[in-house]
Amino acid sequence: GAGSIIAAGTLITEKTIVEPKSLWMGSPGKFTRKLNEQDEEMILRYVENYVGYKKAYLRERK
Repeated sequence: GAGSIIAAGTLITEKTIVEPKSLWMGSPGKFTRKLNEQDEEMILRYVENYVGYKKAYLRERK
């Protein structure tokens, strides 16, 4: 599902329906909870951080 998080090492089995904005963990993967607005804001901050890391890395390589 769009905007969902599948935790590292999680195995989503065939025919499992992952609803949008949900968190899945485990093996086999199990629905843990719906993501909320705070989760989405945190994810966007992580994205911004990683984009910054990329830019810094490329600057250092020059």
